Amino acid sequence: MTYSAGQGLPAGNASLLAARDATVWVSTTAGLKRWRDGRLEQANVRGLPQMRAASLFQDSRGRIWIGSHTGVGFVENEAFAYIAGVPGGFIDSFAEDKHGIASAAALRVAWPSIQCMAACGSATFREV
Repeated sequence: MTYSAGQGLPAGNASLLAARDATVWVSTTAGLKRWRDGRLEQANVRGLPQMRAASLFQDSRGRIWIGSHTGVGFVENEAFAYIAGVPGGFIDSFAEDKHGIASAAALRVAWPSIQCMAACGSATFREV
């Protein structure tokens, strides 16, 4: 199966995430989109900042983590929770350890401890 601008996929860089609920999240230079029920649509997420292409990750709790030039946060219950104190920049990757602690790596910087304390987005953050 191939998707292109004819099906609504914007041109340019994109990150893809196949979520466990069969939704495909697509982060492009035109913003965050979702492919579900056979359609590509703009993601309608409360509080989502304007962002260019971003890295995507789903954690064990089902949250969709987004790392972009504006910072890091996650989508939970159709709302975006921004993690304060995490510098913006290109996020190369996300990972999660067996304790549910999410980590992000960026060009020349690693943040091995972005530990969410509550769904509201409060977190501890440590740069190494």
